[in-house]
Amino acid sequence: YLRALSMTHQNSKGLDVGNLLSNISLCHAYLGNFRQAREFIDRGYKRCGEDCSGLFLRNSAFSLGVCLFGERDYAKARNQFSTSYNKSKVGNDIRLQMDNLIYLSRISILLGEMNAAENYLGLADKLFSKDYFYSLELVKVYGEFSSFYIKSKRFDKAVIYQQKYIELKDGVFSQQLTRNLMKVEAEHLEKENQNKIEAQNRILMLDHEI
Repeated sequence: YLRALSMTHQNSKGLDVGNLLSNISLCHAYLGNFRQAREFIDRGYKRCGEDCSGLFLRNSAFSLGVCLFGERDYAKARNQFSTSYNKSKVGNDIRLQMDNLIYLSRISILLGEMNAAENYLGLADKLFSKDYFYSLELVKVYGEFSSFYIKSKRFDKAVIYQQKYIELKDGVFSQQLTRNLMKVEAEHLEKENQNKIEAQNRILMLDHEI
């Protein structure tokens, strides 16, 4: 993202640059660099001014929510996640709706607001369909359901969601492992082909010299 940002013109003003800044901010937020995360959000707002896109607004609110959650300021974090969630519904951003609902459920569990937590998880669960199936997000939802039912001492349901969590997580990571192995094999074949081409070029050069 920083490399992409360095390629933008200094005077360029566009929604894409704002979204790029919000992505950099979120990276810092997940790394625990909360001050830097806020700085990039501020830069984004300065660039787009009153013309900020809905994508930038919902992403920046989510990034600030992650920062506040990491700082354990749960009340303010909830406000940011709620803002991002509402804007995500307007923009039909299913993926970000899920992420916001997961964080909102975590905050509710931490604050002992179990009814609210169950409501958020229920909303997240309803978002999954054949058209919008995000395996990693579903893994998170199952994990949150398991934590919720353990906290609620409803161990029968906790076991069900733990099993779903384990099965889907194993499937997601085994798929990732397969993709990684395919990538390594492809790179190896490409390197072999490159070596063959270089060897053939050297033979042609020697023949030419002879």
